[in-house]
Amino acid sequence: MAAAWNYAAADSDEEFIEDSDKQYAGSKTATLVFIETTPEMFEPWKENEDVPFRAAIKCCQAMWRTTVVSQPSHQVSLIFVGTEQSNNPSDFENLYVLQDLSTVKVAMIEQLNAMKDSEDFDGFESKYGSSNKYDLKDVFWLAKMMFDDGKASTLKKIVYFTRNDNPHGGKQNLQMEVVKKFKDIGKVDLNVVAFNDNFSLEPFYSKILEDEAGLTKAENSEALLKVVRVKNRLSRPISRSTFEIAPGMKIGIGLYSIARPAKPPTSININKRTNEEIFKTVNEFRANTGMPVLKSEERKMIAVRGEKVVLTNEEVKQVKYVHEPGVKLVCFLNKQNFNQFNWYKSPGYFMYPDEERITGSKDLFVALLKRCHSLEKVALVKAVLSRGKSPKLICLIPSLGDPMFPQGFHAFPIPFSDEMRKLDLEFKTKPTPELVDLMEKVIKKVTNRSFDVLEVYNPKLQFRWRELERIALDLSEEEQDEFLDLTEPNEDLMVQRLGDIPRQIEDVVNTSYNCFENTKSTAPIINHAVDWAMEVKHKRVDKQTVVVLKSFLDGIGIRDVKFKRKAELVDLVYKYFEET
Repeated sequence: MAAAWNYAAADSDEEFIEDSDKQYAGSKTATLVFIETTPEMFEPWKENEDVPFRAAIKCCQAMWRTTVVSQPSHQVSLIFVGTEQSNNPSDFENLYVLQDLSTVKVAMIEQLNAMKDSEDFDGFESKYGSSNKYDLKDVFWLAKMMFDDGKASTLKKIVYFTRNDNPHGGKQNLQMEVVKKFKDIGKVDLNVVAFNDNFSLEPFYSKILEDEAGLTKAENSEALLKVVRVKNRLSRPISRSTFEIAPGMKIGIGLYSIARPAKPPTSININKRTNEEIFKTVNEFRANTGMPVLKSEERKMIAVRGEKVVLTNEEVKQVKYVHEPGVKLVCFLNKQNFNQFNWYKSPGYFMYPDEERITGSKDLFVALLKRCHSLEKVALVKAVLSRGKSPKLICLIPSLGDPMFPQGFHAFPIPFSDEMRKLDLEFKTKPTPELVDLMEKVIKKVTNRSFDVLEVYNPKLQFRWRELERIALDLSEEEQDEFLDLTEPNEDLMVQRLGDIPRQIEDVVNTSYNCFENTKSTAPIINHAVDWAMEVKHKRVDKQTVVVLKSFLDGIGIRDVKFKRKAELVDLVYKYFEET
């Protein structure tokens, strides 16, 4: 199985986003970034690459800039490890807290900008100093104290930049003290970023990391920035429920959304004098008396065949809450006989066991996953993802050993019979073989063999976030990172690849179908009674439609107006009346 998915992060399905946000509204997430400042962190780790310390500062700055707009409640902190000067609440030696644990502020990003753009890192040696003396035990001790002070109850995360895979020189007693202090932190997500190709977990870090998923090897600066940005995207289940495999046999599960629309940050109304948020309240009054209506006096009404049915709140609950939440197995289907591409009606979910809900869920879940995979079976289940929601018919497809997708069940909702539509469409026109061959050439010429859907960002969101960032940080256009819109076609490259093919297609179509010469609009032309002299006098000719303008010009004997634009037609009308 893959590393356990965290149940406390920030991606959920659009249908359940409101309930999920309410569930985690009072919780906090915190990230502590530790950067070693030993002398070797200021030496290039690869040819044509910057020093690791600058690369780490750039990664930290990228994380801050992403967090400030996408996760404004996320708390972050930056600590230097191995400094000559010390600055921390517990007076640990060689640890310098550069930025206290708090939400991201503009001054924090500006401080990192000044440090990464300076040759001497904004006077690093004189302000902080570089040293090989530090105790990793104090690092995790300080991390625990900062997490406790910040009260990060949902997710605690540590990002540690280093070049040393064997701290304390392999001394077992000191390393065991470090492991003990790390366990005292509790449930924490540790990600070690190593500026060393030969970095290994065996000397020490295998004692605190479950597997290599928590290790990121820095190949180059650009790849490292991408990895850190991806690591910063958190996952949260849209629903935690039970999976009833048989009567009396249930396991705990969590459902995650595989894809959901990304939305821009929402704006709020504030008082322009005090910058305080303005909250809206809605009060209802009786139309005849003007007296306020209490919540206890409200009723729900629905029209059924012309009759008004009034329901109390209790009756509304009885109508809505028909199905209890949970997932129940209906049957198994042969995977090869199930036409999976025709029946998916929405982006799917990902199902993973929840050991905290029911002990032993992971063992039973893995056994079921392996048998479905080996027997090439898919499971059909009925799912009610939250109380009051409609039941869904979901197909569970096992995923095991595929490097592109996480290991577990991929759940895809399939439609009920009364949701299906039949579209009887026929192609009555048969293309010529010559035209088919030309279109095949177009497809081959314009095929992109290096396309990766995971690299295409939403240009609308990116533009909005860049503008917010520019306004917040007071940046110029030159200081902003360049953004390439991959949804915009590269017309120059397409023209270069296609060459003379478009002209050949036009010639074949004109010759075979006479489409371009004989194309006529099927919409009827309505002749309006227009006093053109008055329209010209009052300069209102541009208010007329293109159809009316063409009809008038054709009636007075002016030809060749078929492909002219509206502005040109208006000019012809004015010119005609000037001459006459």
